[in-house]
Amino acid sequence: MHGPKSTELHYFIGADLGKRRDHTAIVILERHTFYMPVETAIRTGEWMRTTLRVRHIERLPLGTDYTDLVRKLRDLASYCAVENRASIVVDAGGVGQAFVDFLRKSGPRARVLALAITGGVTPSFSSGVHNVPKTELLSKLRIWIETGVLEVAAALPHATRLRDELLNLRRDISRSGETFEPAHSRQHDDLVMALALACWFPRAP
Repeated sequence: MHGPKSTELHYFIGADLGKRRDHTAIVILERHTFYMPVETAIRTGEWMRTTLRVRHIERLPLGTDYTDLVRKLRDLASYCAVENRASIVVDAGGVGQAFVDFLRKSGPRARVLALAITGGVTPSFSSGVHNVPKTELLSKLRIWIETGVLEVAAALPHATRLRDELLNLRRDISRSGETFEPAHSRQHDDLVMALALACWFPRAP
């Protein structure tokens, strides 16, 4: 037997909360971990292999009520958690922490992870919130893309919009470090940020 011995699925649901002029964006990422047979692992040195596949992309209408958003995330988590594990990663900046508390109290079939996007340099964890610099968040997303670990099916609704947002994301390197911002001020990055949230917690392959 030379193929994977067993597999494990875990779904990460990234939710970038909308502001007054931005849509709330949701991306579901499937982490598929393959564990290799012992004889194969000894021969090749590869004990496991991980792929990340985008399974769902959605932009909610402007002004979507948070109660409706909680219901949406609970439904998605229930669907993902039928036979597998699921985590919901929420942008906890601004009013996001209150939303996280609201979501947790609703009892979703998923672990709820709060992630606040910061302008700092080093990720930290405090009071139940993962504080992650935007540059770190997007740098990890870029690594998944460049190494071919991340897959996005072209047929998914909004896949083209997500691709355009990724292409429009400008990477600048200066003395102060690396920054990522949309090249055009009118271009939204809500889908990219939802994807980046979902991609932060899966471990490296």
